[in-house]
Parts: sequence; structure tokens; C-alpha cells
Amino acid sequence: MDLLKELYEGRISDDEASDIFCDTNEMDTDESAESLLGIDNDEFSAYAQGAPWSVVAKWRYEGWPDTCSETGLPIDHKKIHCLVKQINENTYGLVKLWTPQISFHIGLLSDLLNGKIACSTYVSVLLHVCYLDDKSNTVYEEDELNILNPFVQKLADAYDEKSIDEKDILSQAAQVLDELKKTSFKRAL
Repeated sequence: MDLLKELYEGRISDDEASDIFCDTNEMDTDESAESLLGIDNDEFSAYAQGAPWSVVAKWRYEGWPDTCSETGLPIDHKKIHCLVKQINENTYGLVKLWTPQISFHIGLLSDLLNGKIACSTYVSVLLHVCYLDDKSNTVYEEDELNILNPFVQKLADAYDEKSIDEKDILSQAAQVLDELKKTSFKRAL
């Protein structure tokens, strides 16, 4: 049986699709319910994140969202990690999920630029995190490193020389934040 096809073509309702999935999932068999019902990993993931079967069926046959619901920037759910987001009562979309490392840097840069943390705190935290990343062999994409490394090196030099220019750091932080976001979304295309 192809559960999503049956639902999309109106032969079963969303509630019936859920019942069929639950019943199939409880069967004593070596095959998964997803396999038995013709559901791929992306489709099951979307359902597991809260999208109703009817939404998943619509995405299969009419196309998956191709823009991030939060930013409006293009995304490809096959190339990047996305989360399902309910936009309103009957509408669902996808949101790009940042890698933990870049998510941290974007958050830290945003906090600095929004005045939530002091410049000196930002520099101390950033240098400490980069030291820990180096010791733990944290993996960054090469394009992310090309953006972060010169900025971090300049901060490290300024920190060592006790010559931190807050205006300069804020200006560069804004550029780095913008470049990290653009780079991350380019990879998503």
C-alpha cells in the first residue's frame, strides 16, 4: 500500500492514514511500517516532527517547500537539515537547522550586535570556544573557516596586545555574521 498516494487521491482521510500507520507499526514483522506503506525517510521525519500525513502527501506530490519559513531564503530539504514548522492552523513549512557550531557563532555575534553581551565578553568567549574547538577537532565547513579564521585571528592579536577597538569589532562582527548566514544558505541550494 502507498499510504500517501491513497491520502492524496482522497481514498482515505488524514485520521484513517494515522490509524493505518499505527496499526501497521504494531504488526509483528521484520519490515518497518514506513517501508510497508511506501513512506521514505524524509516523509516519515516530517510526520514525526508534527506535519499531518495530508501535508506530507501534498509535499510529495506537489513539491516540498523550497524556502525557509523564517527567513524566506531558498532551501533544499535533501541537502540541509530542516525542521517542520507549523505556520498557522493548516499550513506547515520548513526551517533551516543551523549546524551547532555555526548556530553558536551566529547567536554570539547577534548578541554582541544587539548589545546583549559586552565586547570584551564576546572576545573572551569566542577565543575560549575556538581553543576548545581546536582541541576537540570540531569540524567546520571550509567556507565557514575562511570567514571565521581571519576574524578570530585579528581578535586574538588585539586581545594579546590589549588593543581591542570596540567599534572596529562591532563593524567586523556584523560583516562576519552576514557572511556566515549567506554561506550557510548558499550551501543549502
